[in-house]
Amino acid sequence: MRKGLLVCGNLNIDHILSVSYLPGEGESTPVSGRRVEHGGCGGNIAYSASLLSIPVSLSCAIGVDFDPDYMRRLKELPIDLNEVQVIEGELSPRCTIFTDPEGRQCYAFMMGAMERQNGLPVPETHQYCHIATSDPQFSIKVAGKQSGEGANVAVDPGQEIFFRWRREDLAEALGHSSRFFGNLGEWIKLSELMGWSGIVRSIGRADVPTYPEAFDLIDEAVITNGERGAYLITSGGIFHSPAQEVEVVDPTGAGDSFRGGFYAALLHGRSSREALAFGNRVASLSITTQGAQNHLMDWDGLEKMVRSDN
Repeated sequence: MRKGLLVCGNLNIDHILSVSYLPGEGESTPVSGRRVEHGGCGGNIAYSASLLSIPVSLSCAIGVDFDPDYMRRLKELPIDLNEVQVIEGELSPRCTIFTDPEGRQCYAFMMGAMERQNGLPVPETHQYCHIATSDPQFSIKVAGKQSGEGANVAVDPGQEIFFRWRREDLAEALGHSSRFFGNLGEWIKLSELMGWSGIVRSIGRADVPTYPEAFDLIDEAVITNGERGAYLITSGGIFHSPAQEVEVVDPTGAGDSFRGGFYAALLHGRSSREALAFGNRVASLSITTQGAQNHLMDWDGLEKMVRSDN
């Protein structure tokens, strides 16, 4: 087993549009600005984690048109890209992101080469395996192999839980996993797909449900909730870690940055409960810069920030 973190998730170029309001069905919206950034949940998580003195590997599919500057930058961090496969005849994934003045967002995503992800070889086993937005069948194969060889596995379907995952696939993937990762809306959607009954607690200025049946499959759920912070939910209850108050420049990829900080803390010997604070602090740094891969930090500096927060 290799030391460090394996991230399964896409690399893409983000086209970020600043809009007056998020359009509804049949509506258009004025665009006041446009930026092009390196992105993708896999790349974003790996970027933040790699800054924090832990070994990181990335598994995904890209097209023949992938940006060579992006590839060079990832290698220099360094991130192990041996599991990144170029798919001939396919374009690389792209994401168009609409952001309104309050920081709310909506997305349009072209999967491109990631449509062929299920044909990729299952990656070598690592200590921690984070399966972000990925083909459900590929996720099941990876989770089964990695957990069977002793890895600590997390399933994190992201927004794809709303349109790509079926109940039976979720049950199988979670059955091989220690942890579910998602935001509050994705946690609730998971319960609806699985048919779980919830108990709601008011904590951290939000109503947060816990689902006892979830812990027949997993050990814990890590749930993010924007400016309200993050929650660790187990069969024993809910622990809340508040977010830091900062001036938001760009919320893109904040949840991915949180994940990078969370895993860095685990690999530096912290508990899941302690790791929430590290994830929150990395997310707070990320949103004070444009794009999801432009913040800078190191592990020693992050430790000092978290100590001062407490």
